[in-house]
Amino acid sequence: HEIMEQVLLKSELDFDYVRYCREFFALYRAAKIRIAFHRPEVIFVTCFETMTNHAILYAAHQAGCRVIALQHGFISDSHPSYQCFYPMDRQYLPDEHWVFGEAFADTIHPQIAAREQIRIVGNSYLRSRLQNAATDQETIARFSRLKAKYSRLVLVTLQDPLEQRVMDVVQRWS
Repeated sequence: HEIMEQVLLKSELDFDYVRYCREFFALYRAAKIRIAFHRPEVIFVTCFETMTNHAILYAAHQAGCRVIALQHGFISDSHPSYQCFYPMDRQYLPDEHWVFGEAFADTIHPQIAAREQIRIVGNSYLRSRLQNAATDQETIARFSRLKAKYSRLVLVTLQDPLEQRVMDVVQRWS
């Protein structure tokens, strides 16, 4: 306690670490109870770097449960959650990362996940939208409203394997 107080004082930080620790351990106990009750074999998470998910990860690993992180947005070498500047405790990290594509897999620092812990699964949402694009009236109507509102649109897909299909759909809609 005294050491933390000195660190905070020297760093001129106003951080209630006692409250943070209490909150973490409350979340951990809740996760531990739920995991013991439900006995999952695998837990899927997004945003593994949040305090809530760190508590879940810690409880899951103690119970022998695998944790898989699902990519839900953009990963780059500037995203702090996927980079590492010091050794990490594996209990707070997912066992696997399921990502949209090779480019995203290559940006995850090896201390966060070794290459064999990364699985390329694609973007199921985008794949589903593309498969149903020709008949998806809701998406066509939404795109038409955007076209009517803005004179210039830019499409950013970030999905190299699907990019040509996305462009074909956009051209059909325009």
